[in-house]
Amino acid sequence: MTTSLPDAVPANGDDQQSKFRLVVLALQRARQLHGGARPRVEVGRHKYLWTAMREVSAGMVSWEVVQEASQGRPWRP
Repeated sequence: MTTSLPDAVPANGDDQQSKFRLVVLALQRARQLHGGARPRVEVGRHKYLWTAMREVSAGMVSWEVVQEASQGRPWRP
């Protein structure tokens, strides 16, 4: 059975950026799920990343774009 996900992240005119954001957002959510966060969709036998992709496509994960760090200072976690 093949299931495709709709574009969950708006492209804003740049489809490649949209796909990148979708992957990054799903990866971050998958890490949360792996760390013990409760899934917001029915999991079934799916792994963390697929569950995260389903959550993102359903609009259950919020996100925002933040400004990049200033170029004068190195970024530190």
